[in-house]
Amino acid sequence: MNALFDNGRQAFLEGRVAWLTDTIRAALVDTSAGNYVCNLETDETLESIPEGAIVAISEPFQNKTAHAGVGACPRARFKLVSGPMAGALVLFKDGGSPAASPLICYLDTGPGIPVTPAGGPVEIEWDERPIFRI
Repeated sequence: MNALFDNGRQAFLEGRVAWLTDTIRAALVDTSAGNYVCNLETDETLESIPEGAIVAISEPFQNKTAHAGVGACPRARFKLVSGPMAGALVLFKDGGSPAASPLICYLDTGPGIPVTPAGGPVEIEWDERPIFRI
C-alpha cells in the first residue's frame, strides 16, 4: 500500500512541508502483530506511530529532487539497526519532536522493504526512481 498520508498531502498544499529544503527522514516501522497499523486518513505526525513500533530513524535525506510532482532521493541511510523486522518505511519531515513531525508517505513494498536488521547499517536505495507523486 505505498501511498501518501492525507495530512501529508495537506501539509504540502499549505506549505508546511517543503521537500527540497526541509529535513526529511524515514522511520523503519515494525508492522508485525499489529505494532503499527497505518491509517492514511488520520495518522498525522510521527507521534501517531507507537514508539515501540519504530525500529530506527534515518539520517536526513541528501540530494532530494522534485520534478513534475515527483519526490525522489537516492537513498535512506540508517546507522546501526537492530530489533524486529521492519515491514514498512514512513517518510516524515523532522520537526524536532514526534508531535511536530508531519508524516509524508507510507511504503511497504519496494526496494529493500521489508528489512530484517542485523545490527549494522541499512540503506534503502531508490537511485533515480520516484519515491512518491503528489
